[in-house]
Amino acid sequence: MAEESKPNNRRFNRDGGPRRFNRDRPRREPVEVEEKVWVPKTQLGKEVLAGKFSSVDDVIKSGQIIMEEEITDFLVPNLITEFVNVGSS
Repeated sequence: MAEESKPNNRRFNRDGGPRRFNRDRPRREPVEVEEKVWVPKTQLGKEVLAGKFSSVDDVIKSGQIIMEEEITDFLVPNLITEFVNVGSS
C-alpha cells in the first residue's frame, strides 16, 4: 500500500496543509504584572522621591548623575522608548 507523498516538515500538519494552533486547547490566563514599589538606593533617588526635584531638567542642572532608571520613570511617567537600527546588515 503506497501512501501519498506529503511534506514531512514541522510547518505542515498530517493533511499537508499549514500547521494551525490547537483551537480546542484552553488558553492561558494573562499574567497580571504587579507594580513594584520603588525603594531608592541612591541619595538622588531619595531626594527625587521626597519631591526635591520635579523634572529631569532640574536633576541635570544640579549636576548629579542618574544611576537608577526608576528616577526617570518617576519624573517622566509616560516616556516611550523607540529603537531604530540604521545601517545594519
